[in-house]
Order: sequence, then C-alpha cells, then structure tokens
Amino acid sequence: MKVKTIVTALSAGMIVSGSAMAASSDIDAKIANLQQQVQQLQAQVNAGNSGSTASSGGSSSGNVAFVRYDSNFSQKMLNNQDSGVNRELTILQSRQSGQLQSNAIYLGGKGELGAQYTRLSSASGYPTSNSTAIDLPYANVIFTSTIGDWVTGYANVAVTNPITNDVVMPDAYFVLGDLAKMPFYFWGGVKAVDFGNFDMVNTYVPTLTRAAFAASGGQLGFGFHQYGVTATLTALNGTTLGSNNTSNVGSVKQISNFAANASYNMTVNQNFGWYIGSGYINGTGFNGNASSANPKRVGAWTANVGMNIAGLDLSADFAMTTDTVKSLQSNSNLLSTTNNSSLGLYSLPFILGYQTGGNNSTITPTNAFNGGSLVKSWDVNGAYNLPVMGHDTVLFGTYSQLYQGSDNNVVQFTAGARTNVFDTVWVGLSYNYTTGKLNSLDLQNSNLVLVDATAYF
Repeated sequence: MKVKTIVTALSAGMIVSGSAMAASSDIDAKIANLQQQVQQLQAQVNAGNSGSTASSGGSSSGNVAFVRYDSNFSQKMLNNQDSGVNRELTILQSRQSGQLQSNAIYLGGKGELGAQYTRLSSASGYPTSNSTAIDLPYANVIFTSTIGDWVTGYANVAVTNPITNDVVMPDAYFVLGDLAKMPFYFWGGVKAVDFGNFDMVNTYVPTLTRAAFAASGGQLGFGFHQYGVTATLTALNGTTLGSNNTSNVGSVKQISNFAANASYNMTVNQNFGWYIGSGYINGTGFNGNASSANPKRVGAWTANVGMNIAGLDLSADFAMTTDTVKSLQSNSNLLSTTNNSSLGLYSLPFILGYQTGGNNSTITPTNAFNGGSLVKSWDVNGAYNLPVMGHDTVLFGTYSQLYQGSDNNVVQFTAGARTNVFDTVWVGLSYNYTTGKLNSLDLQNSNLVLVDATAYF
C-alpha cells in the first residue's frame, strides 16, 4: 500500500508540475508520455500486491500456488473417528469455503504412536495372558491437487509397519465438481465406499459395526448435496462370483457390486443439530454358502442417526445382512489382523483373543458366523466436548454388538478421553473390553488399555 501511495503521489505531482510548465506542444507530448509510464508502473504495483502473498504455510508465484499445507484439512481427512464415508464431499466443501485454493498442491499427513497393555482371560478357565507393546499404527502422507475450480485429486500414502517399511496407498481418487455452481459431483478411484455412516468416538479400536460392514475399494460414484440432503450412488469392483471383497475390492478388476446411500443433516443453531441416514450395499464380506470356495453374495442395509446438543454428541448405527450367512468371505475385515487405513480400522481385540478348546488359533472363514441366519450389528456412541485448562477435550464411550444368535455373539465396550494439547496434536487414554462367542466357543475376554498420541501436519 505504501508503494501505491508513493506512486500515486508522484504521478499527481508530475502531472501538476508538467501542466504548469507546459509552454509548447513538445512539452505537452513529453508530459503525456510520462503520464502513460506512471500508469503502467502503478498497474504493475497493483498486480504485484494482489499476487505475491501466499496463504499461511505455502509458497506462490503470481496467482498460482505451487505447494501449500493445511494441518486442519489433514485432520479432516485422516482422523480415525471418521469412517471415510463422503470424504469426497469433505474435499468439495473445503474448496467451497476457500480452505483449499484453486491451482495448488497441498501436502499433509499424520503420525500415530501408542502404548498398550492387553490382558486376555477366559471364563472357561483357560490360561490368562498379559502383554505390553509400543505401537506405530500408521504414518500417512497425503497429496491434494486442485486443478481449476472443478477438478481435485487426492492420494493417501501410508506406512503400515515402520519396521519393515510396508507402504500402501489406501486412497487415490479424483473428484469432479464445484458446489458453488451445482449440487452434483462425481468421483473415481480407490476409497471408502459411501455406505452407511460408521463414524465412531473411539480413538483406535473400531466399533463392531464398522469392522463388519464398512467397505472400501475401486469405484466410480455420483453424488448430490444441497439443502442438507446428501445422496450417493457407487459402482465398485467385485469378483466374477459376485462377492464383495470388503477390505480391498480394488484387487478385482470387474464391476459387479454397487452401493446407495442417503442422509439428511439439519443444523438448527450453534448448540443443536441432528442427522439421519440409510444405505444399501449389494455385496459384503459375509458368505451365503458354507464353503469359501463357492461364495454366495450377501448384501446389507444400514440406518444411522445422531445429534449434537451443546457439545454432547450422540449417535447410533444399525446394520443387517439381507440374506442368511453361513460363513465369511476369505477377504472379510473380520479375518484381518492388519489395519485398513482407508476405513480407520485397527485389529480387533477379539481376533487376537480367539480361542478354541483352550488353544489359541486364528478365526477362519468357516468357524465364525456360520449359524445360517441373518447377521446384525449395532452401536451406540456418546462424546462430550469441553475445555480443560484451556485445551479442547473429549470424553467418550461406546457400546457395540455383532450378533448371529447366541453361538455367534460378540460384545464390546469402550471408554476414554483425548485432549488437544496444542495445534493439531492430540493425546488420549482409553479402555476397551470385548467378550462373546464364535461358533459356540467362548472368546477370550479382552481387556485393552491404550495410551496414544496423534499429530497432524
């Protein structure tokens, strides 16, 4: 602004002085030429002032930013409480609000660290075991590229085991849309499937509903968002037999599955809001046949509801298969002892605590959820947000259950707290208890105490 003022003052002074001394046409011509040069200089100064300042945490040249970062956006995209459903909409809303600028590349990420104590015991009198461990669940780096006003690319690179340097890309997709111009949008790539809600209040351990029914993989999708209504339709990959690989449908290059999802969100005022939603998916990780070599597609539907009342968040999810279940697909999340970053899934305690006849073993496709009836799951979640010594703090608790009759019935309780120590760094403490039966055999009762830290950048 100072440069503009000086240039304007010089311009006015030169014009006045030139006019007073004008005594001939030659002098008038020189003054006109000088005026033109000053106007050009002032235009250059104006352009420099409008294009030389980069947003916080970035660099730019002119009006095009090359590299920027936003830790708050990283937290939106990578927090474990979010199931990953509708994250393409999160990107579009961030662009609409101006958080993401056009023609920029945003870098971000997350690091996680945890210390855990696990006690496995059994009501049947089998031996009790105790263990402690330091966990490095994930290190993520995300890349978000905004091309013009309509196209956005997103990629999430995760190191799942820092010791062995296992690197995966759980999310890689593009989004086409501009909510400021129209309510319709499209996306394609690998991400969590828009089915259900499955958000949770826990820090790491997923609810049983999310673990059993959430899906991710290669897909093409179409969405609508306006007046509080969000509706999506997704076509995704599956096998030639029609079964859905819940944890990694992108490994099969054939579209043979689909999902539909819809929700309504109403914000009444800053102290009260609510939402309701429902969804359907045509193939899950459950098998309608007893043999995993001959899978039969089993779909599922879900309903969810939630509200916020003056900092108190309450939510509930319900999911149920559309057909009877006799075994699990070989790639079901319920069989996995590894994490799925796209869904915010971490190894379930009851998987590690499975016990048959007093001997520790792993769950197989045919020794769990083989009762020949529908599988249901539900969860109830509560979280209270409050400041503690000037730091945002969340107290949370959840109950979830996965049920197929009394012989296949798992129950889980979780309670804990986390606090925002500074900027986008959170620390937490939680307790998880899991018990139940699979194939009429008792699970080991799992008691998990976890101290964790998560930093977004």
